[in-house]
Amino acid sequence: MSQSHITGSSGSGESGASTEGPKCYCDLRAKLTIAFTDENFGRWFWGCVKFKDGGHCNYFAWRDPKMCSYGRRVIRQLRAMHAQSLGEQSAWESNEREL
Repeated sequence: MSQSHITGSSGSGESGASTEGPKCYCDLRAKLTIAFTDENFGRWFWGCVKFKDGGHCNYFAWRDPKMCSYGRRVIRQLRAMHAQSLGEQSAWESNEREL
């Protein structure tokens, strides 16, 4: 697997800290996170655990290969459908409480 060492914002979501995987340049276990950018939507990557603290070492490595555009589109649609269903469920629960 090739590794990229890129600085800058990833526009990613959060995931738990890893007990496996590479160590960053701070000599700490890198954090496994999923990206939500348009270009890399749904891809997992390793990054420095100190990223949000501002004292990070700029470590970055993709965990998985780049997904095709169709796969990214399907994942976005599934997330939108899931969010919509959660909104509908919440509205339904509110109506139940009012009765």
